Amino acid sequence: MLSHGCYPTKALLVITDGMDTASRANLDETATAASKAKVPIYSIGIGNPKAQIGSFLTFTTTDREAVDTKALSKLANDTGGETFLVTLADKGDALKRVATAIAGQINSQYIVGFVGDGSTNQLRFELPSRKDLMLKIIQPD
Repeated sequence: MLSHGCYPTKALLVITDGMDTASRANLDETATAASKAKVPIYSIGIGNPKAQIGSFLTFTTTDREAVDTKALSKLANDTGGETFLVTLADKGDALKRVATAIAGQINSQYIVGFVGDGSTNQLRFELPSRKDLMLKIIQPD
């Protein structure tokens, strides 16, 4: 899906309970592929992270409310994205707030390119008044 995008920078938004019931690749394989794609994954996990996660063949009430935060967080952390959780009780307003926060993060990203000899000490960013900002260095293939 990402290869069909028309803009040079991309992001993937996943809205899910994170429960894997039909994958052909395991979590580590998926995280590796996502990381190689250099596309941040933002996920909105809907459900109760404290609900019991059982076999997908035996659903109880808590199984249907469960959200796999471990998988969603791994994919987000490995790609430079972020995971947000929304409970079933407050999904309406919370979903809108989270989607707005993700859009704000995506819209405030910048790409800075430079040509150098490959050493890591050539580039220095300093923003003392904005300690909340994050710098992610992506090496070309």
